[in-house]
Amino acid sequence: MEAMTTAPTFWQVAKRPQWIGILAACLAVAAIFGILANWQTARAVEGGQGDDRDTETPVALDSVAVPGEPLTSEAGGRIVTVTATVQPDDFIVLNGRKQEGAEGCWVVGRAIVEQGESKGASLAFASHFVDDCDEGEIDAALNEAGAYAGSSADLVGRYMPSESPTIGDFETGESRAMSVADLINTWSDYEPPVYAGYLLLHDPADPQTSLSIHSERPVTRTDLNWLNVFYAAEWLLFGGFALYLWYRLVKDARDQDIEALDDDDIDLDDIDLDDIDLDDIDTGELDLIDPDYEEQQRR
Repeated sequence: MEAMTTAPTFWQVAKRPQWIGILAACLAVAAIFGILANWQTARAVEGGQGDDRDTETPVALDSVAVPGEPLTSEAGGRIVTVTATVQPDDFIVLNGRKQEGAEGCWVVGRAIVEQGESKGASLAFASHFVDDCDEGEIDAALNEAGAYAGSSADLVGRYMPSESPTIGDFETGESRAMSVADLINTWSDYEPPVYAGYLLLHDPADPQTSLSIHSERPVTRTDLNWLNVFYAAEWLLFGGFALYLWYRLVKDARDQDIEALDDDDIDLDDIDLDDIDLDDIDTGELDLIDPDYEEQQRR
């Protein structure tokens, strides 16, 4: 290869096979980081998507839920219908329930599905909200809810996920959480399976004299998951750094070539030997001085 006579440009150095190979490796690394950034962005957008399901059109309960199986996102919050028999001995009152700023009690019970593949499965439901837990109103609500007891009825309501028991349930002995796992311990003659969720009834026995539980459609989420957005930005920075690393390596290689070229351009004819002080040269370490030249200098 011929010696270089002019300083190479950046792209002349970059086109050399070794730097093309390193560029390919850096591009592969940057592509991986880009894929990870895209995945994090998708996670952020997915977490911020609204609930566009049609939750307000009633569907059969057994079309979206299976007893004994976990509640799915497709089933949660939907209005469902089911034909079931309300059990007269399984009504209880839950304290500490809130509705539109008021605190009161729920009247809850148990129904046994009468139709389809889920026949015989138990389903928890809540039928009434009693403001301030007034004892007289609680008795009235229990009587209204009990109107369904012992007979098959078409129940309509919003299917909701079971709640977890609260500390107050254990400390005070009062039931506050709509926990299916806790409720089955109070049911008489209970036999599995049971639905993982519970029903908020839309049609109380007598809506004229009892305050029904207000059921609202699932809240629509529109916010992004900013933590995933931050992770996506990090992966993009890592990809950019991979390309910058290749740029710096090529630039350093070009600078080395320029330095080597400058060293090769030194003209020995331009050196004035009279300016060299031979007394400063250690001849013991430097054997390159011509003896004849030293003799001429002594004369």
